Amino acid sequence: MKRIELIAYGTPEDALRCVETDEPGPPGPGQALVAIEAFPLNPADFLLMRGLYGVRPPLPAPLGAEAVGRVLAVGPDVEGLAPGQTVIPLTRANWAERILAPAAALVPVPDIDDRLQLAMLKVNPATAWHLVHGILQLDPGDWLAMNAGGSALARLVLPLARAAGIRTLFTCRREDAAAEMRDRGADLALIDGADLGGRARAALGDAPVRLGLDAVAGAATGQLADCLSDGATLIVYGNLSGEACRIAAGDILFRDIVLRGFRLPSALEAMSAAEKADFYGGLARRVAEGGLASPVAATYPLDAIADAVAHAGRDGRGGKVLVTTDAFADAG
Repeated sequence: MKRIELIAYGTPEDALRCVETDEPGPPGPGQALVAIEAFPLNPADFLLMRGLYGVRPPLPAPLGAEAVGRVLAVGPDVEGLAPGQTVIPLTRANWAERILAPAAALVPVPDIDDRLQLAMLKVNPATAWHLVHGILQLDPGDWLAMNAGGSALARLVLPLARAAGIRTLFTCRREDAAAEMRDRGADLALIDGADLGGRARAALGDAPVRLGLDAVAGAATGQLADCLSDGATLIVYGNLSGEACRIAAGDILFRDIVLRGFRLPSALEAMSAAEKADFYGGLARRVAEGGLASPVAATYPLDAIADAVAHAGRDGRGGKVLVTTDAFADAG
């Protein structure tokens, strides 16, 4: 059986290898055996490869926070799962042809035609929903501001915000990304820079911006804070820069900006198994209807992981890069 291992911290293209390893054994009590079909490469995976994530597992280590698969077998005392069901695993070692996982960590989801979308369901659609609806109650007509405007997550925040009547300001590194977000329906898309706050205030006038979503950290945190109204909440949910958040003390002391973090695993831990199934089932249905679909730039086979990582690290790639297994071809 093939699986991906993290063998070194550093340059992502050199951090991984595809290895042959023993097959998982039969599922024991409370376990299920799952054939993994596909998984995407996410920014958090790159941070882990570089040694910049919140944990550094001993090497070599299995990895992969997201995937979609189909149950092959269940062990004794497992309820709510059966062979043939489509599941997304909440475990973090999913980049393999087959995994043996606790049944409680497998969320059944509806089958949809595009299984690549299911492979991307766990992280970005769920995070986007929580950022828009799960932290601060925004009313129709309110504004939110978000950096990394060309990201896959920004493309999901936008339709969720529009459906709720929330107005959006996205900041982007490149004009082509800003133009794309405008074409998708963003109310305002600006290019990042030191004068971002002044340009945002000039465009917004007196309209309050109550929520900021920061994927970058570093200097970008302070730049995004400059776009927000006094008393706004600024959520740091990513660290693309790999740097500490830099925000002026005056933004907190005198403008009452509230700075806090968000991690999807913490939000999921607060849900029961039934709530997780309902939550992801609802997201899957929205994906099937087209409202939360993510563009795919390319797919690669498991043993071409280095090529997949190189592609996923390029700017302007136009969508997610995913890796598929033989089980994906069988499912199609």
